[in-house]
Amino acid sequence: MQYALMKRGSETPQNCHLVFTTKNAEQAKKIKSTLPVSDNEDFAIEGGIIEMVEQDGKIKLRGNLKAAENAGFKINSRLLHIMDVIR
Repeated sequence: MQYALMKRGSETPQNCHLVFTTKNAEQAKKIKSTLPVSDNEDFAIEGGIIEMVEQDGKIKLRGNLKAAENAGFKINSRLLHIMDVIR
């Protein structure tokens, strides 16, 4: 698995499986064949796939199933079990 950190103003990474982005969900959706993950507030609600949320001093995951399906991703049932799901 290859991953990249996408900083503001940087080019879209190539040949990556996962990218941690600081961009908003609309911009992240333009990254093809790559799973976008972000800690931006409401990233998953706005159409991003995986959002990291701090809650009670812990990192929780929030996932948007419709966005994942539209991008061609299937989220593993074990991951679904531990994340807050947005449908």
